[in-house]
Amino acid sequence: MQTNDHEIRNYDLVLDNDFGVPGTPSRLEAERKAKAYYEESEKWHTITIPKELYQIISNKAKEKGISIRAYTRQALSSVLL
Repeated sequence: MQTNDHEIRNYDLVLDNDFGVPGTPSRLEAERKAKAYYEESEKWHTITIPKELYQIISNKAKEKGISIRAYTRQALSSVLL
């Protein structure tokens, strides 16, 4: 599956075309919806884990040279899939 057409674009123009220029009602509404979506999705990505488990995950992530978030996603996907 190809997800990138390898074309270089000015995404300021793409956003202006799709949602209106900055400051217009349509652009402000799109930004409000994007912020609400982001904030809602962040709630579901936040979990609390015991300090000892966090330390293990942190050490494993450092060993692999990736972020804790990336390591956690890899670990969860290997268990869930």
